[in-house]
Amino acid sequence: MVGGGMDTKAKAVAGLLAATCVCSIITLILSVVNVKDVFLPPSTKYGLVFDAGSTHTSLYTYRWPADKENGTGIVSQVDVCTVEGECAGMCLSLSLPSSPGGRCGCPAPVLARVAVPHAKAGSHQVWYQENVTVAELYDSPCVRAPSTASPAQVLTVTGTGDPARCSTAVQKLFNFSCGAQRPCGFNGVYQPPVRGQFFAFAGFYYTFHFLNLTSQQSLNDVNTTILAFCKRNWSELERTFPQDKKYLHTYCSAAIYILTLLLDGFKFNEHTWSNIHFSQQAAHTDIGWTLGFMLNFTNMIPAEPLELVKGHQPGLWAGAVSFIVLALVTGLVAAFLLCFWKTK
Repeated sequence: MVGGGMDTKAKAVAGLLAATCVCSIITLILSVVNVKDVFLPPSTKYGLVFDAGSTHTSLYTYRWPADKENGTGIVSQVDVCTVEGECAGMCLSLSLPSSPGGRCGCPAPVLARVAVPHAKAGSHQVWYQENVTVAELYDSPCVRAPSTASPAQVLTVTGTGDPARCSTAVQKLFNFSCGAQRPCGFNGVYQPPVRGQFFAFAGFYYTFHFLNLTSQQSLNDVNTTILAFCKRNWSELERTFPQDKKYLHTYCSAAIYILTLLLDGFKFNEHTWSNIHFSQQAAHTDIGWTLGFMLNFTNMIPAEPLELVKGHQPGLWAGAVSFIVLALVTGLVAAFLLCFWKTK
């Protein structure tokens, strides 16, 4: 009986050990079959940009994959936090880079060349009037002050509520003639016909947003709205838009400037106007100088190489794990029998 018990125990342990070995061999085979070199997903980089102004400061948080694409990060906006108040702007303004090229896209510097002192005598309307020095009028890298003008000279600029006159003055700023080079946009430079979809942002968006023209209105409606706004009495505008008093006097001239660029310069018309989207965001990202700065900044950050690792197909990996578990179980059972199976 003792010999029979010993034989049974030995056979059981041997069977379990054999199963353990078989499972281990299968696991080893599965772990080396069809192994491929794969790259791990890129890590994520983050960047912060402060937009510090005189009335508020905005903190933009951006992220992009560390491997980049064509040397530039694919930047997306994570969040933006805006704090109202002058102190925030003054504290952080020194930390921001100044980009003259970024300011040239705004109508204000160019419109300085349109501003001329004129009044409308004998009119019952109340017109906007402002005293500015030559230094303030030409305070922009985009526009040079006349050499004969004294920086301290004070000019009285009076708005006349005459959109046709304003449009004529704005058109004189540009050379739209094409000559032999057709089609063209500015200064006879070749420009193909506009096609596809376009985004108008920053000053273009804010001006049209104030005029409630960002909902794909027709070109005829846009013209009608702008002309009606420009002809309104100044005192009436102040009463209607008290919260916008700081920029209220700029919306008429800025809107006419924008129309001149889009229609006479880029040659949009009533058929292609609907392709322009006046938008503050694209793909949930605010469009402005902060995004451009972040995109440019990623060019200076070296791309991180992707980490190379060995990879298995999911099915083979699951099979290998299953046989590892089975080998452990059979091995533990064999050890248990050796220690606790008592034979008589």
